[in-house]
Amino acid sequence: MRDTFLAWREQVLKSLGGLPAPEVKNEEWLYLLKKETRNSIMVEGVFVKEEEFESILFKGNYEIRNSSDVLNYFKTARFIYGLGYENFINDELILGQGLIRQINKGVLENKTREPGRYRKGKVIIKGAKIEPPEFDLDRWLKLYIEWTAENFQRLPFLRYAALQHSLFEALHPFEDGNGRTGRILNNYFFVSRGYSIVTIKGDDPSRELYYNALQEADVYNNEFFRGTPDYYKLSSILEQTPTESLEGIFFKGLREGMDRLIISIMEQKGEKMLSAEELAKVIGYSKSSIRKLVERGKLIAVLRGNTYFSHPTLVYGA
Repeated sequence: MRDTFLAWREQVLKSLGGLPAPEVKNEEWLYLLKKETRNSIMVEGVFVKEEEFESILFKGNYEIRNSSDVLNYFKTARFIYGLGYENFINDELILGQGLIRQINKGVLENKTREPGRYRKGKVIIKGAKIEPPEFDLDRWLKLYIEWTAENFQRLPFLRYAALQHSLFEALHPFEDGNGRTGRILNNYFFVSRGYSIVTIKGDDPSRELYYNALQEADVYNNEFFRGTPDYYKLSSILEQTPTESLEGIFFKGLREGMDRLIISIMEQKGEKMLSAEELAKVIGYSKSSIRKLVERGKLIAVLRGNTYFSHPTLVYGA
């Protein structure tokens, strides 16, 4: 049902004028960009307090520890998602090694000696069972790009996103910044299809779920990476790759992002959102059922404080 509920959100957003441009002057997009930036670097173990985060972004306080990680990610994500939006508007997909290298350069600016360069030699990912290929990284990335471009419009999108993301992270092509590069690249595809970005939450339980989901999808990769890059073998392996857990993480993030954008647009058009208690009376559900409807994806809603807000027309099937 995830793909059904995602397609429904896509249609609702389209009926309201479509995906707004990912610009910081758009309050909801700014919220999503800030949330994703802070959480994505947290996944890597880089922590910044909320007040410090705001000071870095909007007051130029570069003396705060980890300020370069915040600024690098935010600026890179902002530019790349703008490019993704142009893909969406023009119904195309710009994808190549230059784009991927540039994302890595952006997130690692002034952090490493040669950002954007593929690693040379073996790499060990701490805590993971995957053994990324040691040589020919340019050929492996060309294979990744070929498969990703060919299947952009072919597969159910949650499945597609989970497969390409798990493959990129398994390849681990750079000396550093692979996680941040892969998450920005992942959201580039979401925006290029007209969806919101996804935030992978950086708290310990969420990070563990994310890493376990990636490991679940790695089941066939070690044997494959011992051979040479081959498109047909890759396609065969990806057909069998389990991505249920990663799809669930992506759907939750998309649900939250898409719902914020949809409700924001409706409010700008003059629609009044109802609290969970008010909405329950209108649609004939109990108040306790509202949260379950949201979690399942059957209700488009936003959480404000401890209360969900929505509209009677935003129930699936209404």
